Amino acid sequence: MDFHKIVRFLHEIMRTDVLVIDSEDQVAASAYSLKPPQFLKPLFSHTVQELKQYAQQLPADVYGLYESPRLRLSFLVMGIWKDNKMMYTLSAGPFRKEPSTSRTAAEFLKRLELPQKYAAELYTFLQSIPFPVAQPTVMGQLMMNTCYAPFVDAHIEAFRELPLLDTSRLADTPSAMHALSNTAYQYQLEEQMREAIRTGNETEALQSFYDMPTDFAYRLPDNPLRLRKNMCFVLATIARVAAIDGGASPQTVHTMSEQFFHLIERSDSLKEVNALQARIITDYCREVRRVRTENYSQNTRKIIDYLCLNFTSDFSLDGLAAAMNLHKNYLCRLFRKETGQTILEYLTDIRLQHAKYLLGATQLPVTDICFLCGFGSYLSFSRAFKAATGISCSQWRGAHSKK
Repeated sequence: MDFHKIVRFLHEIMRTDVLVIDSEDQVAASAYSLKPPQFLKPLFSHTVQELKQYAQQLPADVYGLYESPRLRLSFLVMGIWKDNKMMYTLSAGPFRKEPSTSRTAAEFLKRLELPQKYAAELYTFLQSIPFPVAQPTVMGQLMMNTCYAPFVDAHIEAFRELPLLDTSRLADTPSAMHALSNTAYQYQLEEQMREAIRTGNETEALQSFYDMPTDFAYRLPDNPLRLRKNMCFVLATIARVAAIDGGASPQTVHTMSEQFFHLIERSDSLKEVNALQARIITDYCREVRRVRTENYSQNTRKIIDYLCLNFTSDFSLDGLAAAMNLHKNYLCRLFRKETGQTILEYLTDIRLQHAKYLLGATQLPVTDICFLCGFGSYLSFSRAFKAATGISCSQWRGAHSKK
């Protein structure tokens, strides 16, 4: 029995860690996505022994759902038997039955008598643990049938070109025609949102999203909740790609994406799905900013967050200092020491980066772009742009505009 193939197969399907332990307590095969914090690893090692003991109590054709009494996390467990003797233990997990909150992490620390300093790391780990992709009964059946049938290493059929889709029967209602007339505007706003997520600007990303035409009721007139969920899935896909383009780790984005997809599907009201849409945009933007500033101190990261969220507004060092409740001279020294730039230089770079995007992706007049990016006058904008690029705004647009 090729446990390595079986483990990889189950891991890809169930989106949870899979482990095979032999009778000598050695790992025969494994596929991991989760990385428990160092302070939890002894507990997880002990849980492996618990899973094996639990599997030994199960008949050969039975799998079980085991909840660790200390971790309060769930695992699917079964034994792999031969000649009335359990030769291996197969487990899938951990997974959560409900979303983890900061309260969950606090209760976890209290139950295990761990210091409060682990709270943030623990909360991040608990958030990364997935919900089961399928119901436990389906997952258990999959585990059992995969292990007790010959494993076939199948391959996908070669691509065959499909005929063009017949669009003659598509909806031709007034709503559909109205949506079609807004297509260019829709995709322009979508591109703006994508760029905002890529740069970690949640304010602009949310604004672009809320400006989008959303009257697609004609698609599923009898099921508005299903329609909104489908649109939310599309948003989550766009946002995850933009976050990776912005430098976020594919592994982190994958974990976030899994959580969002489960939360969307489990939502039972339009209000809940609407709240998730904003959460998706905000969380991906913050992850992009976190990655870009992870080597900076907390105060420097806060300054960058403030600049990214407020670059389109009038800016003053006094206002920044008041917002952070720190002296502006201290902030200026700290920021330059860690980034090599002054706060105003960094702010100008953010504004110019956004100006380049607007020049290339839109047909807005240059004077409008100037004020949309937070510059106080066209003269200051044009001087800053030419100093940074060596050419004028019009020349840059001519060379980079999207045809």
